[in-house]
Parts: sequence; C-alpha cells; structure tokens
Amino acid sequence: MALMRFKNRQWLFVFAAVMLLPVTAWAKDPEDTRGRIDVKNYVVDAKFDAASHQLEAKVKMQVVARESAISDLDLNFNGNLTPTRVVDSRNRTLRYSQDVDASKLRVELTNPLDKSQEESITIEYHGVLERADRSPVEDVLLAKVGDSSGYFLARSYWLPMNGYNFNRASIQLNMTVPSGLTAVSQGRLRGVDKGSAEDVYHWQTDAQDFPLTVAVGKYVETKVPTESIPVVMYLNASEAGLAKSYGEMAGKIIDFYTRKFSLFPFAGLTIAEIDDTTLGGYAAPGLVLLSHRGLTAKVNYRLLAHEIAQQWWGLRMSPKFKSDDWLREGFAAYSAALFIEDYAGTGAYEDEMKDIGVRALTHEDAGSISNASRLTEETNEYRSVVEYKGAFVLHMLRSVVGDDKFFKIIQTVATKYAYQPVTTADFKSVAEQVTAQDLTYFFAEWVLSTGAPDFRLKYTVYRTQKGFRVQGHVEQDMDTLRMPVEVKVETQGKPESKTVEVIGTSSDFEISTFGQPVRIELDPNHRLLRYDDKIKILVAIQRGKDLFDQGEYVEAIEAYRKALDLDKHNSLAQYRIAEAFFAQHNYNSAANAYREALNGDLEPKWIEVFCHLQLGKVYDALGQRERALAEYRRAIDSNDNTQGAVDEARKYQASPYKEPKTDFR
Repeated sequence: MALMRFKNRQWLFVFAAVMLLPVTAWAKDPEDTRGRIDVKNYVVDAKFDAASHQLEAKVKMQVVARESAISDLDLNFNGNLTPTRVVDSRNRTLRYSQDVDASKLRVELTNPLDKSQEESITIEYHGVLERADRSPVEDVLLAKVGDSSGYFLARSYWLPMNGYNFNRASIQLNMTVPSGLTAVSQGRLRGVDKGSAEDVYHWQTDAQDFPLTVAVGKYVETKVPTESIPVVMYLNASEAGLAKSYGEMAGKIIDFYTRKFSLFPFAGLTIAEIDDTTLGGYAAPGLVLLSHRGLTAKVNYRLLAHEIAQQWWGLRMSPKFKSDDWLREGFAAYSAALFIEDYAGTGAYEDEMKDIGVRALTHEDAGSISNASRLTEETNEYRSVVEYKGAFVLHMLRSVVGDDKFFKIIQTVATKYAYQPVTTADFKSVAEQVTAQDLTYFFAEWVLSTGAPDFRLKYTVYRTQKGFRVQGHVEQDMDTLRMPVEVKVETQGKPESKTVEVIGTSSDFEISTFGQPVRIELDPNHRLLRYDDKIKILVAIQRGKDLFDQGEYVEAIEAYRKALDLDKHNSLAQYRIAEAFFAQHNYNSAANAYREALNGDLEPKWIEVFCHLQLGKVYDALGQRERALAEYRRAIDSNDNTQGAVDEARKYQASPYKEPKTDFR
C-alpha cells in the first residue's frame, strides 16, 4: 500500500524532498562551535557587593585543546562585566577583546596549544548587574546584585564559559556575601567562613556539572524529608511557611519521574526563591530556582514539575545544538503534563494538553522546531515552537507508538545519553529501534516542517440489518500528512471508535454501530496538533494575550476581534478586549466590552465574577461609587472566588478602587 495518494507529479517531488530532509537538516547545526577546547575545571572567587550592586570575580579555568594550533579562546561572557586582567599559567599577561553586544570575550594565547595540551587562564573582572541591558537573552535579566538578594543564572554568562550547557566541568566556588545573606548553589556546601561583616561560602561540584548558578538572599533554610532524596528549601521569611508543602510536592514529582524516566541524577535537590525581576523558574544541576510570583499559597506544581523535569532533560541529558533545544524545553513541558496526569487525573492532563496545543499553534508559523536557533530565547515565538510544540510532538508520538513503547523510548534516551549531548537524530534513532518502525514521516512533518492540518469530517449514516453504518471521509489541507486519527461515534447506546490512517488530503473510513449514531467526533481526545473552528478562536485569543502582555494593546484588540469574527458570542474574547481597554484607562469602551462579555456564552465560568469585579473598578475610577458597589455585590453573590475574585470584591466594597497614577500628556 502506498504511503499516500498524490494528485500530481509535483506533489510526489515535494514528498521526496521532505523524506530527504533528515539527512541534511540533522547533520550539523551551522551555529555549532564546539570541539576546539574543553574547560575541565573552574576555581571561582566571587564577591556579591550589595552596596554597589557589583559582582567582583577572579576565575581560573583549566583548558584542554581538542584541536591543534589553538591560538585564541572564544568565550561566552556577560556584556555588563568588564575584564581587568587576564593571565596564563606563567602569570603572563594575555591580550583580549570583548564584544559586549554579542556576549563574547576573545583571549589570545602567548603560545598556541597542540591537541590535548592543557593551559590555565585566569580572568579578573567586575561589573554592575541590575539591568537587562546587554543580557545574553534579549530583555531578560539573568544576573542581578541587589540590596539584599540576587542571582547568577548560568545562562547569564557571569562566568566566562566555553558555550552553554555542553561543556561539563568540576567547579570550586568561593562566594563572599554580606553577613546576614546566604549563598545557595549547585553541588555540595563544603563550609562557611563567618566574618564580622562578610561570610564566604565554599561550594564544590563534580566533573558532571555545567557552570554555574547561584542565588543569594535572606533565606530561611528548611530540610524536608521525602521518600527518595533530601530536599532543602531556601525561602524568604514571608514564604517560609510554604517550605514543607513545596518540598513534599517536589518529593512526589521526583518519585514519579524516577518511575517513568530513571533515577534522580544528583545527590539531592535544593530549591531557592529569587525575586520577580527574572524568569519564573530556572534549573541547574541539583538546584531549582523559583520566582516569588511562582510561589503561590496553593502549591504551583505545574511550575515545580517543569523545573524539576529539567534535571533529566537539559542537565543529565543535554541538547547538542540549538536546533535540539526542544529536547530540553519540550521534554520538560511534557514531563510536567505527565505528572499532572498522574497527580490530578486524565481530565486534568487532557486540559493541559489542549492548552499546550493552543499555545503551540499560536506562533506555529514562526518556524519549525528544527529552526529553533533562529528564534530569540524566552520570546512568545520561541516558547510556542520549542516548548509547547515540542511537548505536543511527544504527546503525538505517544499516541502513534503506544504507552509501553513510548516510555521505553524515554527511558532508553535518558539512560543512553546520560551526561552527554543528544540530538534530534539520536532521539529519532532510539524511537525507531524501540518501535521497529521507520518514523521519518513523523519527524519530517512535526520537527522539520511547519503547519498543522485543518480537519473536516464528511459522512453518511446507513441503517443495516445489525444496526447502523457510518461511512465517510476525513478531509484536511496538508497533502504530505500521515497520521493515525481517532473517529468516535456517540450513539444512543455504547459509543464506537476507530483509528483512521489519514494519508493525504482525504481518507475514507467506515464504522459499524449497534445503536443509532447521535454525534460523530474527530480526534475526541485531542491527540493531534490541528485546527478546527473552536481551536482557531482560542489561538486568536492567545495571540492577543501575548500582545497584551507585551503592552501592545491596540494590536491585542485586533487579534481578539478576529476571534469574535469566528464567534460573536465568545465571552472570553470580549473580556480580553475589555481588559485591553481598561489597561489604557479607556473606561467607557472597557465597560461596554465587559457588558458584552456578560451577554455572551459566559465561558469559562469565571468570566461572570470578573466582569462584575472589573465593572466595579471602572465605576470607582470614574467616581460613581453607588454603581461600583452594585457591581461588587454582584461579584460577591456569584460565590465564584476564582483567583480570589470575591475576596477582591469585598476589599473594594470596603474601600474604593483607585486607579494608578497616569501621565495624561
């Protein structure tokens, strides 16, 4: 049987080209610069100067040449830091040049290194770390020295390093902080030298670690016993009461991942709080940092599960090239979804995957997963393609190969590539070995290509001697698509389902039922990344939300209105429009949009309470207190305290809402 039907020879050529893609696209990442040197060891003496918001550091790097005639070193280095002295093992001063915008430092060696020859380089430097200017990730603050807290994420290149997340080394860290502050890092704490004004924390990692993430703060230390590994929490005093619940949840997550993947890769897990000026969470070997906003009273197990998953995906096993980043971000997001399935049930898992699918489609046209190197990290486009589409690809692979083989694939990858880099081609090879299938069609469609099908179902129901027969065909707009798709027939009795091998733009199916069919549904469990009318609405709303979060309110409203073009009764789109008007202090338009939302389908259910709450704020802002009180009462009467909406209404019932100060120039 042919893989698919083609309408003409041109499509045959296109298909052949797609089938050949893995040979070239997975051969070598054009941005790969690894291989010239290895850094075997770091000795780091650093000082956290809270008064000046500066980092002062001296780093000794033990370098080994992997090629002959190495005359210079190209190192990643934070553009906010300034070298003051660079010397070699003989204390000879070395010339260097810095590209602050590219986060690069080039060091010229006095004598070229032959292959396998070692040299030590010592770099002294300092700099103020308090803004996202010149950050290696655009507009994201990754290293900070504050008045009483701070952090140095490895991705900030606060250490000069030979690439990010591929050069493992042993590291000795001596971190000086003002007395009263605590330094938390990866590895093991060897001791603390207490002084009258400053303390020095001594940390040591082994040769399997990536350099180096540190958090500094006024922490309360809490050791939380778990069944698997020791968990130590470092939280601010105001959040210290959350330590036990978060530590116990971390233990449950680790136990689940151990069963599904492999043993926890490190001796223990440390979880530390950082402020809200950076990422919501960050993972380093044996260390998870959670932002203040992520530490909610009800344990934020989604965020926690995502960051802990990176202990396996990204730290134990690491992507070799930028084009393989989905093997970290996508795997972590899907691992969190798997934990949600185990912890909260199948319904919660399906809801999570629906949300991930919408987010994957929101910027699906930004590029393929294999083109991740062209996307800027931490942007909505990057997360959509690399994290969310990457996660959904795993969701689809699971449905294609079945649970037993899928988890065997995952376990094999986790074990085979422990403490070494892995590529998409490696993952594909393992999947094919485990399943004894050629999965080129799957990876070519979902990893190397862009696009998602828009399905239509056409069918006719016939009465037979034994019941009914549904005969029809699945239509979609991607000629090269090949995927199994479930068709479910709801009847007056027992439902019937059949998996249809969709090949090309039209595929026939036939399903027999005993009871009379009442509804026929395509892909009822949302196992395929696809469009339909409802998903298109959700994608348009998510696009608008991304623009809103960037402060682009006019563009956000345009995106929301595209959702209303598809469904004029969609309350969520109207609510988001009102939200954008409210953010601009356009209270008349905001009030009209909130009322339109109340006149819509009221889905999701929280729309009603929040519309009344926000209308109350509108009237308070305009000095119409009686109308505001009426709306707050309606919010309270709804008894829907989603995200504390009723509590907030009671707050403004007691004391009027006051709008933030606005510059009306």
